[in-house]
Amino acid sequence: MTSHIQVVSDNSKQGSDGFSSYLLMAAKIVETVAFEIAQQAPANTVEEILTLASQIEKAGLALRERV
Repeated sequence: MTSHIQVVSDNSKQGSDGFSSYLLMAAKIVETVAFEIAQQAPANTVEEILTLASQIEKAGLALRERV
């Protein structure tokens, strides 16, 4: 398995923008997991995980728009 490292900037100003960044990073992590297991898991499982990643990303973008 390929090792992925994400460099995270300092979000010490824990406002809504900081939380939206966390959600967007989480969406990328979930998406990466889906692609990593795609050869081993059934297609419907991968689809569910990608749908979850999409929902997390949409929540992060919606939170960012509120700021």
